[in-house]
Amino acid sequence: MATRTEIATKVLQKLGILQDGATASANDITVVNDKYDSLYAILKANDLVSWGSAEDIPDTHIIPIVGLLARECLEEFTATPTVAGLIIGDEQRYIDKLREFEYQYYIPNEDEGHYY
Repeated sequence: MATRTEIATKVLQKLGILQDGATASANDITVVNDKYDSLYAILKANDLVSWGSAEDIPDTHIIPIVGLLARECLEEFTATPTVAGLIIGDEQRYIDKLREFEYQYYIPNEDEGHYY
């Protein structure tokens, strides 16, 4: 389980704003937590989360939540183009992973064709 502060720290590290072992500013944590509230509401409306908004995030969900939250925070923080591109490129994968966790028989829609 991870607290919201731990998630915010991981998001700032993913964005390259915070180095490993460094402490995030209270303002940065607040910005990420505000974005988490908005993201949580969207995910909850789509039945993609099974915990309360103030509860700790389950270990299995940390990576997709951090990835999606980092995507939401790109406008607030300056990330390198490479980091931003990687975060944006992984967005659908994170959503698929959340669906997989919440729906036992979920099969992701594959965009590319299969050639035999």
